[in-house]
Amino acid sequence: MGDARGCDAEGDRRLHDRRPVAVAVRVHGGTGTEALCQTRDVSVGGLCLAVPKEGPNWAIGDTIGLEVHVPGRTPAHVEAEVRWIAGTLFGVMFRTGAVAALAAFLTALGGTMTAFAATSTVPEFDPNADVVLDMEGGSERPDEYLVLQAFERQFSAFDRCVEAAKQGEDVRLPGEVEVEVLLNPKGNRPLGVNAQLSSQLKQQQQLRDCLRTAVAEAKYPAYEGPPVVVDFSFELDPGTVWVEE
Repeated sequence: MGDARGCDAEGDRRLHDRRPVAVAVRVHGGTGTEALCQTRDVSVGGLCLAVPKEGPNWAIGDTIGLEVHVPGRTPAHVEAEVRWIAGTLFGVMFRTGAVAALAAFLTALGGTMTAFAATSTVPEFDPNADVVLDMEGGSERPDEYLVLQAFERQFSAFDRCVEAAKQGEDVRLPGEVEVEVLLNPKGNRPLGVNAQLSSQLKQQQQLRDCLRTAVAEAKYPAYEGPPVVVDFSFELDPGTVWVEE
């Protein structure tokens, strides 16, 4: 099925690392056309599809629906846009509901989660996007106390990020950190992490990435339900407080 060439039509312009994943996907076009395809690779932003040679004549810019089939699971539905075409290979981008797309696809794939966890930082996500998943898993919410415990165990890692970002011993980094975490029902590494620093530190990209990685490395609890977003905030550099005895 599909083209023998690799899915590298975008070359170095690709924003996210790709991971080879072969999964059956039923694709529905906007004009009612349908084709059974197979993924070649998947990234945070989209995927590469190999379609049959006699497949539908989709064009760049078309909106298509992906029905991801994994044995033993209810199919996950994702909306995407065709971004490039190379023979029988189609590159598609998850649309504005990126949180829903990523959560649905990764949760459906299950065992391939570790491939995405290998990236240096977990992806960011749109907290305002609708998360609509068609999959088994129940309606349970994560245990808030266990989630908080997992997060608080990372404060020593946060401190290491702060120390690495300082330019001198007497420097104190101002403000609070606002964190949003898209929890993974399977536990451990989340599906996404956002972090916002104070306005004085907006140029500290390495510090922000270090904090996001530390947040992602917490051991969050598993639960039987859809991905949910939890919020945290903490003082970035509280300093040392001396207490007289």
